[in-house]
Amino acid sequence: MVSHGVDIDRLNMMLFYGMPRLNGEYIQASSRIGRKHIGIVFDCFHPIRERDQSHYAYFGKFHEFLGQLVEPAAINRWSRFSIERTIPGLFLGVLLQVLANRETRESPNTFYDLRKIIQKITSGELSENDFVPFLKEAYQVVTASGSGPRCFAEDIERLVKVFLFDQIAAPGAAGKSLFDVLDPPPMRSLRDVDEPVAIVLDFTGSEWARRSQTR
Repeated sequence: MVSHGVDIDRLNMMLFYGMPRLNGEYIQASSRIGRKHIGIVFDCFHPIRERDQSHYAYFGKFHEFLGQLVEPAAINRWSRFSIERTIPGLFLGVLLQVLANRETRESPNTFYDLRKIIQKITSGELSENDFVPFLKEAYQVVTASGSGPRCFAEDIERLVKVFLFDQIAAPGAAGKSLFDVLDPPPMRSLRDVDEPVAIVLDFTGSEWARRSQTR
């Protein structure tokens, strides 16, 4: 079952045969319908599963408190890969929200101009010291202890230097936009956490799609 990222208006009815294992999955899957028009979801409970019997008996109360029943995600607070995906967006947040508004001599909009940023880096107006304290505070590595926070602090210092000097101020960066020069690019959606998967229809699927579009 594809329960994430499907936003197709004509798919506006859903049938659950048995409740999903996770409440968060139930919310994600059922929210694929009713995106633009009123939709409908049918819950068909498995007759011999104790969990489904409980959902049937407390159906109203379950949906009343559904948001509070979402299970916590199994995420490692100090995952080494998490900082690599999140720090580009935070780096630009510091640049465009904090540093741009701190500057009083010119409009904050000039910080969107990659050429201006390159000039500021080259002249020394922008350095890693403008970013690292904010980012360390954002990731709460200053007050935390252990190997995780220590590795995060080292990654912040390393990645900020990479962004400034190896990517933004790199010789081939002048023709790009500020948002495209960083690698990895800042996430614009939580869907950017994973690489997108292309779905290719076979002949039968293509014929079905063609007929559904002509109706």
